[in-house]
Amino acid sequence: MDKIRHTFKKEERLKSEGDISGLFQHGLRIRHQGLNLIYRSNPQRTGCRAGFATKRQKGFGSVERNLNKRRMREAYRRTKHLIKPGFDLFIVAQRPLSYAQIQSGLPQLLEKAGLLRVPAGPDQPC
Repeated sequence: MDKIRHTFKKEERLKSEGDISGLFQHGLRIRHQGLNLIYRSNPQRTGCRAGFATKRQKGFGSVERNLNKRRMREAYRRTKHLIKPGFDLFIVAQRPLSYAQIQSGLPQLLEKAGLLRVPAGPDQPC
């Protein structure tokens, strides 16, 4: 039995300034438990691409923001096989969150947006 590979490769990252600005201009937005999700369909892609950010606020320095982004990437990496393919996602943390909060909130956020699918098995990961 094959195992699902929980990786987050370069081609799965949303990096281009044009792609990110287009996503912010034309994407749909959902909020849940301190996390914001901006997403839109991208029919040219067979998988998903994701980007992460943390809102700047007083008393929340770069170390904490980077930690928040690492936590979001890890939670996404572990749940991305449950996401429907063909979407660009951008997840923004509005405040400092623990890994447990992100890990429980991310699937709920994706379900609220209607992006979760029934696990199809290891042959069709996103």
